[in-house]
Amino acid sequence: MRMWAQEMIDSNRDYEDWWTKAEQADVIVFDLDGTLVNSDVANFLSYKAAVLHILSSKMSNLEFNPGIRMTRDVLEKLIPSIDNEKITQIVAEKELVYKQYLSRTILNARLADIVERSKGKEIILATDSRKTRADMLLTHHRLSDKFTWKVYKDSVDIRDKYARLIPRLLKENRSIGHLE
Repeated sequence: MRMWAQEMIDSNRDYEDWWTKAEQADVIVFDLDGTLVNSDVANFLSYKAAVLHILSSKMSNLEFNPGIRMTRDVLEKLIPSIDNEKITQIVAEKELVYKQYLSRTILNARLADIVERSKGKEIILATDSRKTRADMLLTHHRLSDKFTWKVYKDSVDIRDKYARLIPRLLKENRSIGHLE
Protein backbone atom coordinates (compact mmCIF):
# COMPACT_ATOMS: atom_id res chain seq x y z
CA MET A 1 0.00 0.00 0.00
CA ARG A 2 1.36 3.41 -0.87
CA MET A 3 0.83 6.35 1.42
CA TRP A 4 1.38 10.01 0.66
CA ALA A 5 1.57 12.50 3.52
CA GLN A 6 1.21 16.12 2.52
CA GLU A 7 2.26 18.69 5.06
CA MET A 8 3.78 22.03 4.03
CA ILE A 9 3.59 22.43 0.28
CA ASP A 10 6.20 24.33 -1.66
CA SER A 11 4.21 26.95 -3.58
CA ASN A 12 6.46 26.48 -6.63
CA ARG A 13 5.51 22.84 -6.94
CA ASP A 14 3.25 21.97 -9.81
CA TYR A 15 -0.31 21.00 -8.89
CA GLU A 16 -0.26 18.14 -11.39
CA ASP A 17 2.75 16.65 -9.61
CA TRP A 18 0.75 16.70 -6.35
CA TRP A 19 -2.20 15.09 -8.08
CA THR A 20 -0.01 12.40 -9.70
CA LYS A 21 1.36 11.43 -6.29
CA ALA A 22 -2.13 11.38 -4.81
CA GLU A 23 -3.40 9.17 -7.65
CA GLN A 24 -0.61 6.65 -7.04
CA ALA A 25 -1.28 6.41 -3.31
CA ASP A 26 -3.81 4.18 -1.57
CA VAL A 27 -3.70 6.28 1.58
CA ILE A 28 -3.36 10.07 1.60
CA VAL A 29 -2.61 11.90 4.84
CA PHE A 30 -3.30 15.62 5.22
CA ASP A 31 -2.23 17.96 7.99
CA LEU A 32 -4.70 20.69 8.91
CA ASP A 33 -3.15 23.91 10.26
CA GLY A 34 -0.76 25.58 7.84
CA THR A 35 -1.42 22.99 5.16
CA LEU A 36 -5.05 22.30 4.33
CA VAL A 37 -6.18 25.48 6.09
CA ASN A 38 -4.15 28.56 6.96
CA SER A 39 -5.45 29.35 10.42
CA ASP A 40 -2.63 31.52 11.76
CA VAL A 41 -4.56 34.82 11.70
CA ALA A 42 -7.64 33.30 13.37
CA ASN A 43 -5.41 31.60 15.92
CA PHE A 44 -3.61 34.86 16.71
CA LEU A 45 -6.83 36.90 16.92
CA SER A 46 -8.46 34.40 19.27
CA TYR A 47 -5.35 34.40 21.51
CA LYS A 48 -5.28 38.21 21.49
CA ALA A 49 -8.98 38.41 22.42
CA ALA A 50 -8.40 35.90 25.22
CA VAL A 51 -5.37 37.80 26.54
CA LEU A 52 -7.33 41.06 26.55
CA HIS A 53 -10.24 39.37 28.33
CA ILE A 54 -8.09 37.71 31.01
CA LEU A 55 -5.36 40.33 31.48
CA SER A 56 -7.35 43.46 30.54
CA SER A 57 -5.42 46.00 28.50
CA LYS A 58 -1.98 44.95 29.76
CA MET A 59 -1.20 43.26 26.44
CA SER A 60 -3.22 45.31 23.96
CA ASN A 61 -0.05 45.85 21.91
CA LEU A 62 0.16 42.20 20.76
CA GLU A 63 0.92 42.23 17.02
CA PHE A 64 0.49 39.48 14.45
CA ASN A 65 3.79 38.10 13.17
CA PRO A 66 3.32 35.97 10.03
CA GLY A 67 6.48 34.01 10.78
CA ILE A 68 5.41 32.87 14.24
CA ARG A 69 2.33 30.84 15.10
CA MET A 70 0.89 32.00 18.41
CA THR A 71 0.93 29.17 20.94
CA ARG A 72 0.89 28.77 24.68
CA ASP A 73 4.71 28.57 24.64
CA VAL A 74 5.05 31.75 22.56
CA LEU A 75 2.66 33.54 24.90
CA GLU A 76 4.74 32.49 27.91
CA LYS A 77 7.82 33.99 26.24
CA LEU A 78 5.99 37.23 25.41
CA ILE A 79 4.73 37.55 28.99
CA PRO A 80 7.53 36.07 31.15
CA SER A 81 5.84 37.07 34.41
CA ILE A 82 2.59 35.23 33.67
CA ASP A 83 1.69 32.31 35.93
CA ASN A 84 0.42 28.91 34.83
CA GLU A 85 -3.12 29.61 36.07
CA LYS A 86 -3.45 32.71 33.86
CA ILE A 87 -2.01 30.87 30.84
CA THR A 88 -4.53 28.06 31.36
CA GLN A 89 -7.36 30.61 31.55
CA ILE A 90 -6.16 32.30 28.35
CA VAL A 91 -5.96 28.99 26.47
CA ALA A 92 -9.48 28.06 27.63
CA GLU A 93 -10.83 31.47 26.60
CA LYS A 94 -9.02 31.22 23.25
CA GLU A 95 -10.85 27.96 22.51
CA LEU A 96 -14.19 29.62 23.36
CA VAL A 97 -13.72 32.64 21.08
CA TYR A 98 -11.99 30.84 18.19
CA LYS A 99 -15.26 30.30 16.28
CA GLN A 100 -15.64 34.09 15.96
CA TYR A 101 -12.54 34.15 13.74
CA LEU A 102 -13.25 31.21 11.42
CA SER A 103 -13.87 33.65 8.57
CA ARG A 104 -10.20 34.66 8.88
CA THR A 105 -9.03 31.15 7.94
CA ILE A 106 -8.05 30.38 4.35
CA LEU A 107 -8.65 27.04 2.67
CA ASN A 108 -5.85 25.74 0.46
CA ALA A 109 -8.02 25.24 -2.62
CA ARG A 110 -5.52 23.01 -4.41
CA LEU A 111 -5.30 20.55 -1.54
CA ALA A 112 -9.05 20.69 -0.96
CA ASP A 113 -9.44 19.74 -4.62
CA ILE A 114 -7.16 16.73 -4.10
CA VAL A 115 -9.26 15.71 -1.08
CA GLU A 116 -12.42 16.10 -3.16
CA ARG A 117 -11.09 14.22 -6.19
CA SER A 118 -9.60 11.33 -4.23
CA LYS A 119 -12.77 9.28 -4.02
CA GLY A 120 -12.17 5.60 -3.35
CA LYS A 121 -8.93 6.27 -1.49
CA GLU A 122 -8.34 6.30 2.21
CA ILE A 123 -8.09 9.98 3.14
CA ILE A 124 -6.75 10.64 6.64
CA LEU A 125 -6.50 13.88 8.58
CA ALA A 126 -3.56 13.90 11.00
CA THR A 127 -3.43 17.05 13.08
CA ASP A 128 -1.94 18.30 16.31
CA SER A 129 -5.12 20.37 16.78
CA ARG A 130 -7.64 19.43 19.41
CA LYS A 131 -10.78 17.73 18.09
CA THR A 132 -13.18 20.60 18.82
CA ARG A 133 -11.11 23.21 16.97
CA ALA A 134 -10.20 20.89 14.10
CA ASP A 135 -13.85 19.92 13.62
CA MET A 136 -14.81 23.61 13.68
CA LEU A 137 -12.36 24.31 10.84
CA LEU A 138 -13.45 21.27 8.84
CA THR A 139 -17.13 22.16 9.20
CA HIS A 140 -16.50 25.78 8.27
CA HIS A 141 -14.71 24.73 5.09
CA ARG A 142 -17.18 21.90 4.34
CA LEU A 143 -14.58 19.15 4.71
CA SER A 144 -16.00 17.25 7.70
CA ASP A 145 -17.19 14.23 5.76
CA LYS A 146 -14.22 14.00 3.38
CA PHE A 147 -11.91 11.94 5.61
CA THR A 148 -11.95 8.20 6.22
CA TRP A 149 -10.67 8.89 9.71
CA LYS A 150 -9.02 11.62 11.73
CA VAL A 151 -6.16 11.73 14.22
CA TYR A 152 -6.41 14.65 16.65
CA LYS A 153 -4.29 15.99 19.49
CA ASP A 154 -4.96 13.98 22.58
CA SER A 155 -4.35 15.20 26.12
CA VAL A 156 -3.35 11.66 27.15
CA ASP A 157 -1.08 10.82 24.20
CA ILE A 158 1.12 13.89 23.70
CA ARG A 159 3.13 12.45 20.82
CA ASP A 160 3.29 14.11 17.41
CA LYS A 161 0.39 13.41 15.03
CA TYR A 162 2.44 11.00 12.92
CA ALA A 163 3.64 9.14 15.99
CA ARG A 164 -0.06 8.64 16.81
CA LEU A 165 -1.02 7.79 13.22
CA ILE A 166 1.61 5.20 12.27
CA PRO A 167 0.83 2.71 15.08
CA ARG A 168 -2.83 2.82 14.08
CA LEU A 169 -1.95 2.07 10.46
CA LEU A 170 0.33 -0.76 11.56
CA LYS A 171 -2.33 -2.15 13.92
CA GLU A 172 -4.70 -2.32 10.97
CA ASN A 173 -1.98 -4.21 9.03
CA ARG A 174 -1.35 -1.44 6.56
CA SER A 175 1.98 -1.18 4.87
CA ILE A 176 3.37 2.31 4.70
CA GLY A 177 5.21 3.48 1.63
CA HIS A 178 6.92 6.77 0.91
CA LEU A 179 6.73 8.59 -2.39
CA GLU A 180 9.73 10.71 -3.32
